[in-house]
Amino acid sequence: MKKSVILGALVVAVVLSAAVYATADSKVIPGSGSPVAASGTVNVKATVNPKLTLTIVTPVGASQTVDFGTIDPGVASAVVPVSVTVSSNKKYDLDKVVGGQAVLMGLTTDLAASAANVETASRIFTDNYAITVPWTTAPGALTATVQYTVTQK
Repeated sequence: MKKSVILGALVVAVVLSAAVYATADSKVIPGSGSPVAASGTVNVKATVNPKLTLTIVTPVGASQTVDFGTIDPGVASAVVPVSVTVSSNKKYDLDKVVGGQAVLMGLTTDLAASAANVETASRIFTDNYAITVPWTTAPGALTATVQYTVTQK
């Protein structure tokens, strides 16, 4: 009986000893001085990827639409804000191109056509849309586009 207990304890000691040596890396740093002290340094490394996101929030949500509804020529519409959020961990350029039937609608937006070398981090731009349809525009449905492009430097 004593032999099996001693043999069992020896097996457990060998298994535990093997588990201690199975660690990824270890370093013993001897203490010195009075009082005894020891210190060590761990190097931490990471490679950060470039990241860029563009989020556009319009009043009609997921359809990315600003709808002025039915409007009479020569009458200024209410101003409709569109939120443009850029998040970037590098400097970037933000460009805007207005197209489609924007001239026939009398569409105006107040965010500059481009912003160059914008600093990193998250930034919210507000672009206010308005229309005043000219008297020279024929009646009917009109569609314009505003395209925002963000490019990291």
